[in-house]
Amino acid sequence: METYDGTEWLVLDTLASTYAVDYLVVAGGGGGGGVGGAGGAGGYLTNTITSTIGAAYLITIGAGGAPSATGSPWNGDGAIGANGSNSVFNTTTSLGGGGGAGGNNNALSGGSGGGSAPHNLQPSTAGGVRATNPIQGFDGGAALSYSTPFYGGGGGGAGGVGGVSNGVNTGLGGLGLQNDITVATAGTGPYYAGGGGGGAYYST
Repeated sequence: METYDGTEWLVLDTLASTYAVDYLVVAGGGGGGGVGGAGGAGGYLTNTITSTIGAAYLITIGAGGAPSATGSPWNGDGAIGANGSNSVFNTTTSLGGGGGAGGNNNALSGGSGGGSAPHNLQPSTAGGVRATNPIQGFDGGAALSYSTPFYGGGGGGAGGVGGVSNGVNTGLGGLGLQNDITVATAGTGPYYAGGGGGGAYYST
């Protein structure tokens, strides 16, 4: 902007030197296990940083983890689903969701934990544990019954724990969260969710 002070024209810089930038980083979700454990949601982190014009940031977009092959709960050959891959913005890393349990294996930890599967050596198994430093989601659901049709626990979500399988129903996926980060060129931005997967079941 130009202004006249009575003796000369002055050019004033009206651009701010720094800006507040809101960000949301969601990682890839975990893959489901071979005998019912669901994958957990990818880590969900949001915050605000101070940035300057022209600043460059590293951005990595995480992918979902692969599901495992189907297995049998009797001999424990159901493999674990793979964790999702991490997403990165600048120095913030959201961890991929935990893979769901398969057979007699345990669910994996991640941004949100994977769901558990029935185990033939113990009456119940806990779901995968969420990341805690910082917290990015919730734990996966437990599997409380080892009897056909072998219901699996739900994966943890960004907004809630994965549901527990109770021998009657599979565990529901943990709740997601929504975010309405404002986009300057389009008004309010889209909503994002980090929900966990629902458990499955195995039956003869």
